[in-house]
Amino acid sequence: MRGPLCAAVVSLCLAQAAVPQTAPKLIELSKTDLFTIKVWNSTQISVMGLHLGMTRQDAIVEARRHRWQFINNSPPYLPGDCTVDKHCFVVDSADVNHGISFELDSKDQIIFLSLRPVFPNPGPKDGILGSFQGDTYRLFQKYTDELRMKLLGPADESKSIREALSTETTHYYWKLGLTLHVHPLPGAPSIIEVVAELYPPRP
Repeated sequence: MRGPLCAAVVSLCLAQAAVPQTAPKLIELSKTDLFTIKVWNSTQISVMGLHLGMTRQDAIVEARRHRWQFINNSPPYLPGDCTVDKHCFVVDSADVNHGISFELDSKDQIIFLSLRPVFPNPGPKDGILGSFQGDTYRLFQKYTDELRMKLLGPADESKSIREALSTETTHYYWKLGLTLHVHPLPGAPSIIEVVAELYPPRP
């Protein structure tokens, strides 16, 4: 009896060890490199406490914890709590843009998050980029298509649009709820700006 029982226990342990690492309820990008998590989507990503599904009131509480303010996306663009607009930008007490904006749905919950690193000289203290970890930081700071493919694989859809001074390429990862807009900065083609957008995953 002892032999089969031991074998069963060993088999159970091996089966548990083979299960891929899954994401915790929220992955805070200021503390965790997203790409160390094997299975994730946009609903599990938190950026300085802000995440999809969060209510406006909870976002205001989180902003005050960081000493942030929100700016309405309509005149007179004054810092405050963005209590009316559906599109809000995050700034600090000195009115410095942190590269985060969000949109709210009819239930006043965050339905869309945009992450835009501060340029042209990103560094440890510049916006949200300085708080990112590992490959998450590298995706924004040292972007290449090869790195994107390594971390995310082929996009579900990609489009390129020729603009006056550069070409913007957009990579859609619908199943992850992630879109990347990639383009050289006008006047500084060696600097690649990556803007990430988070929204509920789509089939």
